[in-house]
Order: sequence, then structure tokens, then C-alpha cells
Amino acid sequence: MALGDEETSKEDTLGDDDTSKVLPSTDKLATEVDSLSEALISQDKLLKHATHERKEYKDKLEQALKDLLFTKSYVVVSNEVECNACAILMSNLPSMQTKYATLLDELEEVKAVGIS
Repeated sequence: MALGDEETSKEDTLGDDDTSKVLPSTDKLATEVDSLSEALISQDKLLKHATHERKEYKDKLEQALKDLLFTKSYVVVSNEVECNACAILMSNLPSMQTKYATLLDELEEVKAVGIS
């Protein structure tokens, strides 16, 4: 078992050697820095745009809530009884609907006879 332990320890020491790693060139690093800078600028623009939209929607929401409160304050519900004229008109409505339906049926019959 001692031999196996020695082998792993040798491999660990060889793997930790920084000289065996290849460092990227300065051109590659510069290009990566430029692309990351562009990505950062793009994200910054998106964040500013999102912040602006959020503010607009927040203002619209506040205005809608104000309008809602204003509208609620002017709705007056009272327990007033309908006037006599309204009650009479409402009671006559079903009979007028029946008369209208009858007249429509008669009109269709006249049209049907006139076409034939």
C-alpha cells in the first residue's frame, strides 16, 4: 500500500506544477476584456431601460389608483325608491316586448308572401 500512496503523492506534486500550464496570450486576454466590457455596457443599458420602464409603470399604477379612489368617492348609492313613472314603464316593458315580437313575426310572413 505504501507504493500506491507514493504514486498518488507524486502525481499530485506533478499536477500542482504551475510551469506546465500554458498562459493565454495578451491578444486573447485583450479580446476577452473587450467582449466582457461590451457585455457589461449592454447589461447596464438593459438595467437602465428596465428601471425607466418600472418607473413609468409605477406612475401609471399610482394614477390608476388615484382615479379609482376618485371614482369611488363620487358613486352615490342611495336607498331611494323609484318614481311612479319608472315603475309603470318597467311593468309595461314585457307587454311591449311581446307586441314587438308579434309585429316582427307578421312582417316576416308578409315578406314571405310577397316573395312567393
